[in-house]
Amino acid sequence: MDNQSDSTTSPVVIESNGVPVVMAPRAVSSVASWVGSIETYPQFDAGEEIVQDVATSLLNKGTVRRDRFSLAAELENLGAEISFGSHGTRVHFSGRALSRDVERVLELTAEQLSEPSFDPSEFEKSVQRMRASLRRSLSSTSYRAGAALRGRLFTDAHPNYSRDPAEDLDLVTACTIEQVRAFHKSHFSGQTLAVSAAGDFRAEEFASKVGRIFGGWTGDLQRGLFETAGRIDPDPSPREIDIADRDNLDVRIGHAVDVRRNDPDYLALYLGIFALGGNFSARLMQKVRNEMGLTYGIGSGLVGVDSAYEGMWQVSVTLSRDRFEAGIAATMNEIRRFLEAGVTADELDAKKTTICGSYEVGMSTTRGLAHTLHSNLRSGFPAEYLIEFPEAIRGLTLAQVNEAIRKYLDFDRLRVVLAGSIARA
Repeated sequence: MDNQSDSTTSPVVIESNGVPVVMAPRAVSSVASWVGSIETYPQFDAGEEIVQDVATSLLNKGTVRRDRFSLAAELENLGAEISFGSHGTRVHFSGRALSRDVERVLELTAEQLSEPSFDPSEFEKSVQRMRASLRRSLSSTSYRAGAALRGRLFTDAHPNYSRDPAEDLDLVTACTIEQVRAFHKSHFSGQTLAVSAAGDFRAEEFASKVGRIFGGWTGDLQRGLFETAGRIDPDPSPREIDIADRDNLDVRIGHAVDVRRNDPDYLALYLGIFALGGNFSARLMQKVRNEMGLTYGIGSGLVGVDSAYEGMWQVSVTLSRDRFEAGIAATMNEIRRFLEAGVTADELDAKKTTICGSYEVGMSTTRGLAHTLHSNLRSGFPAEYLIEFPEAIRGLTLAQVNEAIRKYLDFDRLRVVLAGSIARA
């Protein structure tokens, strides 16, 4: 039902009542999908992203006009979907419906975004769920290792910074419904709204509906400041987080990178790191797992890179307790060889094929296509970038990729975090 047809139509961009809308009409059995987001700019060093998470979790729990049950019943009757999420400086939403029901489902989306009831009982349930999740995180080797590495590489004013889950647990416990209501009033606004859509509709009609439904939502947007760059951790020693009764250890290795999503070097760096650890045939998996048998899983990628702030290069590896020292040594050796020699011509060709193929598959549904359009829109790319991306990947040269590796990646800046039951002979 959600598969797009073979026909290809160039994306259309229309600004409707102040809202930018980028669309890719497709003949897909009367189905439409859309993705949108607003910039909320929480004050990260004050812990406002926690308040934002709580507020977002309550958007589908009732509005000033109707309770959660009537909302759910209407969506179920329409066979439609609406979801909300919170990440970094943004709150995002997505929806899917039959073309004939698009206007009604967009109206419900706008109502939930702009007029949530923030019912006290639902607030208490949400806080309890978040507290339970954070308590589970305290014993998660993967979560603890990742959070600790991000804590080493960014300040607490950066969107990619992570506290220890015990600190987040304290912030969630201290959160009040008054804080949530105040944050929504001052940070949720249609001033920064953007929407992308794909499916069976006429572009002009869809954009007109978005403009009519969302265009009047202004709000008093307060922009919290945030750091845009990572930091260099001066302490080169590994950090160990002991978690009792864990058979495996999770290891995170990485450093911040001075690149953003819309920088000219981004694609070359992305492809190079993908060759190191982006999929099963990448170098780390082939050497450390397949040849040496030292790990259950290993990979590498760019994490948290945005058009508004920098992210990080991260290597993730899972190791058994009795082989973690050998596993870390083998991983570091392979990273060093990669940084010294760079990507080979064969690796370059193979990864171009993989990345472009995965991109095409990701756009094979209206949902995936809408997400791609929105990511491009928020990164500041023109609508045509949807079509230009694969050609940009195919056009990368070996010299460009290896120059990006040399320019942005530094073995001596790598920092290591281990989490688990660390036993040494």
